[in-house]
Amino acid sequence: MIRLSTVGKLNDWLDLDYETADRIVRLSLTEHRDYLQGELDQYYATQDTQDPYWLHPEDVDNNHLLIKRINSLLQYYGGELYGERQTRQSKTSPSMVEASARLEAYFLEIGTQGTQEGN
Repeated sequence: MIRLSTVGKLNDWLDLDYETADRIVRLSLTEHRDYLQGELDQYYATQDTQDPYWLHPEDVDNNHLLIKRINSLLQYYGGELYGERQTRQSKTSPSMVEASARLEAYFLEIGTQGTQEGN
């Protein structure tokens, strides 16, 4: 169990189980990997145009390296959270903002239930 202090309150704690923490990590890694891959896709797709997308040569190399390393980390944490690569449905998966909003609503609900149980 991971304990996080809630924002603005010193004595209130939020318990976060390891499964939820792993899912947050997987979501963050998947989102960042997809962002890096999108930059590379845009870079390579526009190289033969008049106005190519510019990336520093070191960024191109680093993006390739980071993608490989993120894929290794994702395997450690149990794979992609939504399986975008296998299903090719990354555009229909929730964005980081949507997932964060869902997580916040979940934590608020859990906090409310804990308060009601304590009374």
